[in-house]
Amino acid sequence: MAQQSYSGKIRLLRNILLTIITIAALLSLYNVFIIYPSFTRLLVQYTKNDAIRAARYVSTTITMPDGGILAERLGAQMKNQLRQVESSLELIKLKIYTSSGETIYSTDVSDIGNVNRSEYFKEMAARGSDQALLVKRDAFSLEGSKVEADVVEVYVPLMLRDGTFGGAVEIYYDISKRKLLMDKLVYHSTTVLIALAGGLVLVVLLLFLKETRVTKERRFARQVVQESQEKLSTILNAIPDLILLLDSSYSPVWTNQLARDFWGNDLKADNHDEAMSLLDKGWLPDGLLPCFEQGIPQEEEIDLVDSSGYLFSFSCTANVVTLREDARPQLVLLMYRDITEKKTLQAETVRAGQLASIGELAAGVAHEINNPVNGIINCSQLLLDNNDLPKLTHDLAQRIFDAGDRVAMIVSSLLSFARVDTYEQVTVDINRVIQNSLELTATQIQKDQIDLTVNIDDDLPPVSIHQQQIQQVFLNILSNSRYAVKKRFSQETGQGEISIRIFAAETKHGRAINIVFFDNGTGIPAVILERICHPFFTSKPAGEGTGLGLSISKSIIEDHGGSLSITSIEGKKTVVKVRLPAIE
Repeated sequence: MAQQSYSGKIRLLRNILLTIITIAALLSLYNVFIIYPSFTRLLVQYTKNDAIRAARYVSTTITMPDGGILAERLGAQMKNQLRQVESSLELIKLKIYTSSGETIYSTDVSDIGNVNRSEYFKEMAARGSDQALLVKRDAFSLEGSKVEADVVEVYVPLMLRDGTFGGAVEIYYDISKRKLLMDKLVYHSTTVLIALAGGLVLVVLLLFLKETRVTKERRFARQVVQESQEKLSTILNAIPDLILLLDSSYSPVWTNQLARDFWGNDLKADNHDEAMSLLDKGWLPDGLLPCFEQGIPQEEEIDLVDSSGYLFSFSCTANVVTLREDARPQLVLLMYRDITEKKTLQAETVRAGQLASIGELAAGVAHEINNPVNGIINCSQLLLDNNDLPKLTHDLAQRIFDAGDRVAMIVSSLLSFARVDTYEQVTVDINRVIQNSLELTATQIQKDQIDLTVNIDDDLPPVSIHQQQIQQVFLNILSNSRYAVKKRFSQETGQGEISIRIFAAETKHGRAINIVFFDNGTGIPAVILERICHPFFTSKPAGEGTGLGLSISKSIIEDHGGSLSITSIEGKKTVVKVRLPAIE
């Protein structure tokens, strides 16, 4: 602000000096083109008047009582009087003409007796009027003689009493000294004005250079500040945290791009005449208020919803940036660090431990179940081997055998899934993996009254896979399909559908097995379809999904050299296509 005020003073002084220069220049022009010609006209007029008076005086000396000019040549006494007139009036030349134009007296003796036949003399005789003309040095007068000084050439007619022209008096009045004094005066005044204007121009030039330097310095300083701000803004925008600078009224003064992207249009005041308060929006934890009131740094966790409606967990810290005169915080910096993934990992770690414990428990329970189940199967087989049993008893024994065999198959699948596979990939029939997966999920699907259809082509080539991993992928997909269908259709309607289609196809890399899962559930919104396989991203409510199932499944399939793709129409259907390379 001080630099701008200084620059403004320089501009004001420069404008004042430019105004003075303009006035001085105009005065110089006025002096040359107005004052000097006016003085010259006045000088000529005054000189003319003096010459006319001198001519009147001469005419009274040389005229006769009847008003005519002496006919004879002037006597010595008269010539002495005329020379005294020349001397007293400082005349350069004095000539006297008769009415015919004959020169009867002249300062230059050689002019006596000459007749003036010039047009101006005839006009003067005809009009009887005085004539005066300024003749500059080395110029020619009306009678054709060259003058050696600035003179006023004056002709005064001598009129007789009867009004006729009786002669004339010609006077050359020297104005060189007067004109020289006037020229010096005008020259000095003009020189002073020009010198003043030149000095002011120099001062203005110096001020202009000073202003230019100050402007350049200010522009450079502004550029440096702008570059610093851009660098700082770039650095702050590169920080993977939501950053807000708040004033004492909890209103944002500055926000980084990540915060603007997170809250979108919500990061604006509801009323443009009032500042938006983060406290009123519910974006400021109560635990941070001591920082705004007492200036004590604070940290607290808070859950926030972004502009798309997704819930995130943040660790929010508040630190004082500037203080007011009363030592209370004026600006407070808030930083929201996303800890959603961290909390999810912590929860998943706990859940993984729980699942491991459940897996061990399930394996133990499965082993405990295996023995009595085998006993049931063996006893039922003994009954079936006895052909003497009644038909009803034989049918009941068959039912017991089938139920026991099913329990044994489920336990075998559970043990296979719970066991960690540390061996290499094995060549298997994909039907076997699908059947093992359905053994664990088909009952629950039927219980939810969802129609399950499996269509498998014959003579499918085998695949080389980690059986437990691929089974985990299929279980994840079937679980998601069952959830989506159940969410869309109630148990009473019975319109839910899940279908599995398995077929072989030729690709540019060779033959492949395609496993296509279809369901007519809620579908996936288009805005989140690209992120559906990202780690820890889930469209399920909190507590119902981990966000890891599809991401792990996609990684498993890609590790096997295959691909997993998802297409969906929100509210209608979802299709998950798994492709695995086949063994020729």
